[in-house]
Amino acid sequence: MKHGLVLPFVYLLGFWCCFLFQPGQKLQREDDPEEIAMLRAAQVAAAMAQCPPPPAKKDKVLASKVPAQCSCETPGNSSRGMLSKGAANGGLAQYRKELTKRATKCTDPHSGDRAKGTKVPPSSVIAACALQWIARNVEAELDPTRPQILFDYAYNGMQYDLPTLTDKQWVYLTSLLPEDSLPLPERRVLADNQLLLGSPSEYRVQSLFTTNSLFDVQFALRMGDIIAATQPLEVHRLLAGMLGMGRVTYLILSCDSHESGMTDSEFVKKAVQQRLSNVGEMGLHQLDVKVEVASVFRFGGCTKELLRVSPQKIHRGVRLKWCYYPLGTKYDLIYRRGDMVQLVHRYILQWTRFGGDKVKTIRKWHPSINMGDILGWGLPRQQREVLLWDMLTQPSCPDPAIQNWLLSNRGRVVRIDPNQQSWKNKHPVARQYVEFLRLFLCVSRGEGWRQRFDGAVTSACMSCSGGNLIHVSKDREYKFFETALHKKTKDGSYHPVPLGDAVANNEYPECPACNQCVMHTWRSLKLFWHNNKSLPPPACTECYDCQRQKELGKGVSLQVGDIHGCTDVEGVEDDSVERTEFCYDNQMKPVPRPSAGPENIKKGPY
Repeated sequence: MKHGLVLPFVYLLGFWCCFLFQPGQKLQREDDPEEIAMLRAAQVAAAMAQCPPPPAKKDKVLASKVPAQCSCETPGNSSRGMLSKGAANGGLAQYRKELTKRATKCTDPHSGDRAKGTKVPPSSVIAACALQWIARNVEAELDPTRPQILFDYAYNGMQYDLPTLTDKQWVYLTSLLPEDSLPLPERRVLADNQLLLGSPSEYRVQSLFTTNSLFDVQFALRMGDIIAATQPLEVHRLLAGMLGMGRVTYLILSCDSHESGMTDSEFVKKAVQQRLSNVGEMGLHQLDVKVEVASVFRFGGCTKELLRVSPQKIHRGVRLKWCYYPLGTKYDLIYRRGDMVQLVHRYILQWTRFGGDKVKTIRKWHPSINMGDILGWGLPRQQREVLLWDMLTQPSCPDPAIQNWLLSNRGRVVRIDPNQQSWKNKHPVARQYVEFLRLFLCVSRGEGWRQRFDGAVTSACMSCSGGNLIHVSKDREYKFFETALHKKTKDGSYHPVPLGDAVANNEYPECPACNQCVMHTWRSLKLFWHNNKSLPPPACTECYDCQRQKELGKGVSLQVGDIHGCTDVEGVEDDSVERTEFCYDNQMKPVPRPSAGPENIKKGPY
């Protein structure tokens, strides 16, 4: 009987397979909105891929949104993937020859802003032309109505028009990298959802690569300048690290990249392959990228492709927050295109493995970056001041440390766990709560605050070890412990700092609402819902609006020297963990990290 059932079963199985795999049919799966947008862009590009392309009529709707100085002459040359075939069939020389024929010829959109007598790098003009191409094709390329977070590694300080073309929920993180030939004004008024970050450096990018951030869009349109700014970081580590930080990256390699004997697409894939040949505990573990040619531009003898690089899978070892390695644990960020993001909590040390690894699936990913990460990279003090007042528009919750805050939609600050429950109340309250937030944003009394643990860690729980987490200023004049700010006296002891009554003293005459805001109770004891003691009063919203206008109404400083990193864990003294790596993904021993770049590295903790 058993054998008698085999033949009918095989017959039914064969019939089912013939029905399923009929000629001309393909298996399909449900795509996510990102992949639908990418498919739509591919269809647009395929329709325009003529050799050579005829002059296309400008889209009146999009053209009306683009500044008049846009000077790329022959729009509509978007040939996704088409040019790679030329390299395969006719060799690299023939490929470059055809590339030049198909390229959009650009003129300098910033010619009126250039310093007289300075040499204009072709890569600078091509980057500006590419940015304007993205603006003209924003509907197809970026899906502007969906909230996203964008990181630009080389913002030249000029007027940034993309925020006017996308939804207000977008967040723009723009790393200032000035051009020698473009003198900048002292200040620049930015969009409400645009933040100015410090220039890229080896310290900053390598630290960023081990954070748990994942950006929706990235720009690396001046790759040659980024490489120069991050020396001595190896190019393959830099390029692969950047690609592992975003869902899609728009990339233009330097004009001398052709000396590698490869196409730009081959160069990118080779860099990823070389990076993955040497992986460590932190940083990239896996990276599978899809490289496409979005457009081609030429200027001054240089022809370059605008590459659209879309990772299909990313696996990175990451930290809880900027440059921090807590108690022998780390996280793995796992991203597969079309799937939900996962954060896997790993336990590195054997004695912390109780309970096994924990997997957190982020089912609804919001565009955001941890406040500890963006402060660690570096912001102007003006923006840090505004972020402080923005934090006071949020309810007070237990454990207000900086890693529990996010910069999210519209460039606003939110708590990462606004519904956290607590039966205890061992957290700063009233004006001490405000001082505690000031400390993390480096706008408080005292400078160079560092986090320390004043006991010996004997278990995975600090509070179980008999010690306390304290913060100390660089000159040791101030300490924050026992939920209050203390100042050193002549006899060497520390006493609480009297903060006074802001309303009675009118401490904020330009923004009077701030006096009432800082005097709020800010209670962190919460059971099942927020109440009037934890919810911010209306005065805090009025205070934020006033402080924003006061600090940023006339623009943010574009002086690189005014932008500093701010992190409380640089020089953290915690000898309980055998760290194989501390801050960089290739660093093998713990050393104090700088606040504003490699030129400020200190010898030993303070």
